[in-house]
Amino acid sequence: MHAQAAQDEESEDDVEDDADVESIVEEDEPASDNEQPSSDEEEVDVWKVITNEADDDDGGVLESFKRNVMFCRALKLDETYQAVINTLEKAKVDEEMGFAEALDYAVDKRKFLINRSANEADQVQREEEEGEAGGQ
Repeated sequence: MHAQAAQDEESEDDVEDDADVESIVEEDEPASDNEQPSSDEEEVDVWKVITNEADDDDGGVLESFKRNVMFCRALKLDETYQAVINTLEKAKVDEEMGFAEALDYAVDKRKFLINRSANEADQVQREEEEGEAGGQ
């Protein structure tokens, strides 16, 4: 009986915490992050991605979720991403483009920067692998 009461109490706390999170998200997120997809966009089911990743490794859903949050945070801090997003936002306002069209435009306009960043990351990874192989 006490175990059931504890579960009921815990569930109520979880619901209250979820409501707090929703109010925080609504208050703290910039408008551009709260956009709803337009009809010309491909919607990504984030929970499908997270659960599929969880199925592919031993970490489970929580580790997959944390890994994706860390990836999103790193992406938001990345200078190349910021340049693409700035170009995207400018295209949405100045050219009155929808998100998907502005994304295509921004990626095309910043393709050299994107490729340079990817090539630099690839070079660093190759050098690290060569260093590990040489040290063995």
